[in-house]
Amino acid sequence: MLFVVSAVKYLKHGRYRQRLLYVCTGSVAGALALCAKENAYIIAGIFTLFVLGYVIVNKEINAMRVVDALLFALISFIIFALFYTNFLTDPDALISVIPDAIHHWAEMHRIQRIGGHWSFYLPILARYELPIVLLAISGGVHYVKNRNIFMIFLLYWGVTSLLVYSYLQEKVPWLVLHILLPFALIAGAYTGELLPSLNKRPRAIEVAVVIILVLSAGLFIHQSIFINYYENTDSDEIIIHDIPVHGIIYVQTTSEVLDTVGFIEKRVRDDPNTSITIAAPENDYWPLPWYMRNYDGCGYLHSVPEHSDSDIAIVPADKTHNITLDWRYSKKVFTLRPGYDMAMYYYNPE
Repeated sequence: MLFVVSAVKYLKHGRYRQRLLYVCTGSVAGALALCAKENAYIIAGIFTLFVLGYVIVNKEINAMRVVDALLFALISFIIFALFYTNFLTDPDALISVIPDAIHHWAEMHRIQRIGGHWSFYLPILARYELPIVLLAISGGVHYVKNRNIFMIFLLYWGVTSLLVYSYLQEKVPWLVLHILLPFALIAGAYTGELLPSLNKRPRAIEVAVVIILVLSAGLFIHQSIFINYYENTDSDEIIIHDIPVHGIIYVQTTSEVLDTVGFIEKRVRDDPNTSITIAAPENDYWPLPWYMRNYDGCGYLHSVPEHSDSDIAIVPADKTHNITLDWRYSKKVFTLRPGYDMAMYYYNPE
């Protein structure tokens, strides 16, 4: 956002020397973004295409713009180089950093690490951010008609981000923020223009707009309370082409983990000497150690044992054939995280 604000201020001050201040703040913001966030390269590509189009269409290529661009590039490169080389202690890193960043996204897309349907973000926007989306669409049409270049840029930013992230096979709900940010700015600006002009419109339109805005505010408040205090990975599930997708509630562990932990807590309360063994190849059982941190009788193994006499034994569901237990043990399978099930065996003398 600091980069965007700096760009707007730079254009506003035109040929005045004060513009150089915004060249500096913009270059610092851009360089720090590239150092701190991997998807900053995507945003940089989106911005660069718009800037090139703007400069070519408006024919603003002149000596002053070239000097400002060189200053921007110099400051950005210095900051970029200092951080990526660990303050010049590893200069070779500077050669591979950009190819590595591009390779990261290309590889994640190729292997579909967190793949999903191209429409992944649409139901999330519709379910949780509908007022912003509707206001952004209305505002976008309004600003295009009035040829407001900054708002057209925001619209381009939001739509392009939606297309890029819909294409990339790295589908996670928090990336929707990069789509939503420019739309939220358009929606806010449009609402700010719309409200003062209502007294100039027919009474029926004024009442309708006020009702819609009040209902939208109520929807936001309701969603905020519901998401933070009531919703879970089950109620938050959205089905896209027969594939379950989680919207805002996106956590590694499922609600079944809490049920399992609750069962264990009850057993320990009834018998403080309850012994627990949690075993999985490569210690792949997190976050169970967090929930079991206060149980002295809990132990961990990096492989599934052949036998166990613990009161409770937890192993990966696909490794249950590796362990032999007494016939008096009962079994309960639970999902530790999407795609990874574990089996809990508990001694049940009855």
